[in-house]
Amino acid sequence: MNDSYAPPTTLSNAARTQQLLEQLEVLHKVDITRTYHFSLRAVLTAQSIGDTSFEVHAALHAVNAALQLGDFHEARHLLSNVFDLLEQISGIQGKPLDISSRRAVNLSNDRDLERLLTPLGQALEASDLETSGHIQRVVNLTQGFGRYLGLSADQLFSLRIGAYLHDIGKMAIPADVLHKPARLDDAERRVVQRHAAIGALIAQLLPNIPPDALQIVRHHHEYWNGDGYPQGLRDRDIPLLVRVFSVIDVFDALRHARPYKSAWSMEDSLLEIREQSGKLFDPSVVQHFLAYLPTASNGAGEPQR
Repeated sequence: MNDSYAPPTTLSNAARTQQLLEQLEVLHKVDITRTYHFSLRAVLTAQSIGDTSFEVHAALHAVNAALQLGDFHEARHLLSNVFDLLEQISGIQGKPLDISSRRAVNLSNDRDLERLLTPLGQALEASDLETSGHIQRVVNLTQGFGRYLGLSADQLFSLRIGAYLHDIGKMAIPADVLHKPARLDDAERRVVQRHAAIGALIAQLLPNIPPDALQIVRHHHEYWNGDGYPQGLRDRDIPLLVRVFSVIDVFDALRHARPYKSAWSMEDSLLEIREQSGKLFDPSVVQHFLAYLPTASNGAGEPQR
């Protein structure tokens, strides 16, 4: 495949962007080194035509490639640029975001942090690194369920931020593994399991992320019976907000199509949640979730039944 990144100049900006996107998606499945260099050139093209959204998309591909190539210094630099772009998109005013230290900059308030993370989630989905709509659905559902449980405002905020960031580590997973339309083999499964620990490292680069939210990113695949990852925590050694989030995350994954499965019905999804009580999930959280869900509104992630 020709990895020349510049389409004919007679194309409109929209057409140039679409052509670049198509080339980038194809190349990502073939050669990660060429993807890296192509992505960097695509960033320059996006800058030349003033398309900030596409610049974020291309930069995320470059971050993904750099992580897979083991160039963590460059991935960190590229991710800093992504956050700067997201600040522009979200309309946050003030100093450019410097992620060299989590204390380098204080966003003015929690709302500013969320305004930064919302386009990040959208960019991850646009870059095909996350199932469409999953992030916003789990964000909404955490808030409805969290209020039902009587969680504090700080706990609700941590749940929300953790939901936005929980799968950010998927940037380090090869696309052919992440989107394999079949069951993963053992080696592929180990590759995918790296996303939780890597995601926590990436999330730590952001300023003002609550410690409870970082725990969600790192531990949302820990299981009640101790068979999860990355640390094999069990029972109440798993932080409460992680136990709450993991039920929501799996429920949404069941309810919507993934590359390896079709969407499950509400009835089958709830049956699976019940069956995994005491195995994957805290039985008390499951009991409350099953009681809560029939009361949920559209804004909480699922329609009333």
